[in-house]
Amino acid sequence: MRARPSSVAPAWILLFAFAALAQPPSEGTISLEGLNRVRIAAFGRISVEPGAPGGALRYRWIGVPAELAVKSAGAWLIISATRTPQDPMPGELRVSLPASLAQAFIASDQGSLTVRGIKATIEAVTLAGNVDIRDIRGPVSARTGGGEMTFSAIAGALRSLSGGGAIRVESVDGASALQTAGGDIIVGRVSGPLRASTSGNIQVRDAGSTVSVHTAGGLIDIGRARGMVTAENGGGSIVIGSAPGVHAESAGGGIRLKSVSGPVRATTTSGPVVANFTRNATVATSFLSSGAGDVTVHLPSNLSVTVKALNESSGWHGAIASEFPEIQARQPTSGYGSAFAQGDLNGGGPLLMLSVSRGSIFVKRAR
Repeated sequence: MRARPSSVAPAWILLFAFAALAQPPSEGTISLEGLNRVRIAAFGRISVEPGAPGGALRYRWIGVPAELAVKSAGAWLIISATRTPQDPMPGELRVSLPASLAQAFIASDQGSLTVRGIKATIEAVTLAGNVDIRDIRGPVSARTGGGEMTFSAIAGALRSLSGGGAIRVESVDGASALQTAGGDIIVGRVSGPLRASTSGNIQVRDAGSTVSVHTAGGLIDIGRARGMVTAENGGGSIVIGSAPGVHAESAGGGIRLKSVSGPVRATTTSGPVVANFTRNATVATSFLSSGAGDVTVHLPSNLSVTVKALNESSGWHGAIASEFPEIQARQPTSGYGSAFAQGDLNGGGPLLMLSVSRGSIFVKRAR
């Protein structure tokens, strides 16, 4: 009679497996003489930092044994860590780079990416994982198939794309292009032009140039911008602290412009519109409109502007009220129909048009 195979592994097999797990990490130092570009690829986490001596690259693999490969191609040094057939679990590749490096390409198919203190152009890609890049003395381009992204102290331009996750930017000295399919975008300070797109909230504290943002639904909150602000919201409110000009559109939410010194075009299908012009404002041709909500504009007494206001609301609940005697409203004699007002402040000037379909219009003196 044939013996049945045992379901218990022999002791020598278990001992071998334990030894493999306890094997120390692979590590080494590679000279970059004649090379100034590095490509780093791994199936797990990747951490990159400065500190390699001279013109050398230092690496260390942490985890179960991996198949490490090093080769050169043109000006590139390529180091990769691929999984072994015996163990598909990812590990971590830690790399120290020299200061002489010009460019680094970092890619992972299954893990997070962390990059710190590199004086080079950085391109980082991961199919699934978070991205954390800080203190970079060059431009940065980063992509993740799904994960959060964090950037700080980026000296060059920044481009980031996430398939689904929040993007947080603490400071960028160049232009920024930020896009995520699902998640908030939070920006502290950016010196160059900013473009951002998401389906969540967008918050910008300080922008040194133009701002162009879009969300499918959420809050847009811009603290201060030194360039023209363009904000589009598919279903939420828009709040802008200060800007030299604004173009804001919402498909369903209020618009509040706290301090504007240039032309404004602000429209919403539903919600109030409030705009406060500064004393040194140059209005040019401006337009404020709400389909269902009040429109309120605060004008400084020294502003030269021609105001035209149209209220299409029917009945007593639709009105035009002005604190300037130069702007007088003409209500329909029957009590129903459109109300209209027109007037020149300080001799008139650029045209400021105000319109509501259902609500009231208020023209107030800026305090």
